[in-house]
Amino acid sequence: MQGTLLTKQERECKIYDEFDKFAYKKGETLRDFYLRFSLLLNDMNIYNMKLEQFQVNTMFLNTLPPEWSKFVTDVKLVRDFHTTNIDQLHAYLGQHEFLANKVRLMHECNSDPLALVATH
Repeated sequence: MQGTLLTKQERECKIYDEFDKFAYKKGETLRDFYLRFSLLLNDMNIYNMKLEQFQVNTMFLNTLPPEWSKFVTDVKLVRDFHTTNIDQLHAYLGQHEFLANKVRLMHECNSDPLALVATH
């Protein structure tokens, strides 16, 4: 019995650590990012690990790459963090993915002028 309890505690610590270190992976789509985050939240639910909704939402939004900053700010100003869930955030942000990708490309092209040539 003690071994089972210890394993559960170790797993919970690992999951909290994964949550704390969760980050966007370069080249990842919004959908891929959302699915990885959802899987992590599902693991937390399996172990009855509780976080406040605003903590989950804040982590989700704050770990998005810089091209999402305008939309993240919009969400934070308009949405109620205590009732909105990440499914709703993902749906809202998904409407703006084309623009976010355009911003990312502009930043990449400004930092590397040859990147513009390579994309055309």
